[in-house]
Amino acid sequence: MAAEDWIERAQGLNPAEATSQGISALILAIFGIAITISEAFSDGLARVLGVMADFRDFVAAFFQSPITILNETADFTAFSLTQGDWAFFGPGTWAVGVASIVFGFYVWTVLDPDIPIIDNLLPWR
Repeated sequence: MAAEDWIERAQGLNPAEATSQGISALILAIFGIAITISEAFSDGLARVLGVMADFRDFVAAFFQSPITILNETADFTAFSLTQGDWAFFGPGTWAVGVASIVFGFYVWTVLDPDIPIIDNLLPWR
């Protein structure tokens, strides 16, 4: 707004009315600034709380997902002990699986096959 607009708006007002309007404008500006600051603060707080909620969900999933996996593997183990392809091992099915992994690792170590990619990745081979 140009200075002329202010002067034109003030024409016909006595000094008390002009001062009252000036003070009202100042009060409205202060409240406008306070509202803007509180809105920015609440937006920032909402973002922080959103990040914290996402972190909470991540931690909950981190601890609950293994429980689901353990339940599924326990069910499959019970099935394999009673009706599965490896049921003839009975309760030793899990031990046979672990022993086969250990035996495979032992054979790999004893034979020490030359695989160029693996030898380049693992310097101690």
